[in-house]
Amino acid sequence: MRKELQRMEEILLAKKVSNLNARKYPKIPEIFLDESFCNVNHVAGSTWLLKNSARYSSSGRGQRYCIVGAGAVLVKNGKLHAEWVPDSVEFWPSHYKSTDTDYHGNFNGTLFLKWFEGLCAVLELVYGPCRIHMDGAAYHKAKSTHHHQARP
Repeated sequence: MRKELQRMEEILLAKKVSNLNARKYPKIPEIFLDESFCNVNHVAGSTWLLKNSARYSSSGRGQRYCIVGAGAVLVKNGKLHAEWVPDSVEFWPSHYKSTDTDYHGNFNGTLFLKWFEGLCAVLELVYGPCRIHMDGAAYHKAKSTHHHQARP
């Protein structure tokens, strides 16, 4: 079992580095997507306020917004470059109270699929072949009747 696990780790690592050139830059764009939330009046624990400045609102008070977006890491003009994928950043007001600790109820498989299909269309037009990275959120996983063929 241990050797099998070690072999699987080696395969995964080989796949990850197979997209890097000699300078360790991606050969084809790497796309990273994620979703989160932010309260309108969010204030970080350590803020840049002058000592005598007033804070007019408590941190976290106000409407909560859900956010989804995708960033691209690629080589442009021979240099490593990162940018937001055009038209990928979307946000909307949460349907839940700002006191809720979990925003995931505001994003589901149907919403994700609609957003992801639009993202893929943009990726194909702007970047061509690329690698997409996402976390293990439940709504990222769904059975599909579509079977896409990977391009060589």
